[in-house]
Amino acid sequence: MTRPLGDGHDYHTRLNLKPVVNVNGFHGGYEGQGSKTVLPADGMVKLDFRLVPDQHPDRIVELLRAHLDTQGFSDIEIIELESHQHPARSDLNDPS
Repeated sequence: MTRPLGDGHDYHTRLNLKPVVNVNGFHGGYEGQGSKTVLPADGMVKLDFRLVPDQHPDRIVELLRAHLDTQGFSDIEIIELESHQHPARSDLNDPS
């Protein structure tokens, strides 16, 4: 394998058909004009998860919480901004 996600078929399978966590953005500290030399008091990251069949959204949130706790980040608050959507798969032969 020459690429982190593989080549050819393996790459496209991982890209399109495997679970994914997307990092949509980071926020923290002063963001106005000019520089500031103080450490930010808080930070935020926005994530979304692409689920595959047999994954349950509530379980993914539980696993994220457990992972953060295990890594020593029990002080991180998880705020769910939108309702959960269960994974779905469509028929690849359907023309619509």
